[in-house]
Amino acid sequence: ELVIQNPELVLYPNPFRDALNIELPKNMTDARIALYDLTGKQVLTQNIPNHRLSHTITLNTGTLEPGIYILHLITRDGGRFVGRVVRM
Repeated sequence: ELVIQNPELVLYPNPFRDALNIELPKNMTDARIALYDLTGKQVLTQNIPNHRLSHTITLNTGTLEPGIYILHLITRDGGRFVGRVVRM
């Protein structure tokens, strides 16, 4: 399966502590964000409705353990984006 890294998808701050901001491209349709630890376990998920896609999304990450996580963003039309983030 091909996963595309999208330069328009901005994740900050990275490394993060209690919150991770995701700046989404303006042309994106409905999406779902999922965060996975390095064992592949999904540790956080959030649906993003279409009307919010022109905004920056903030994920509450205060309950996550420090470590490396993989963020997947999947759009309704099948677009897949991935990024690596670090929780301090």
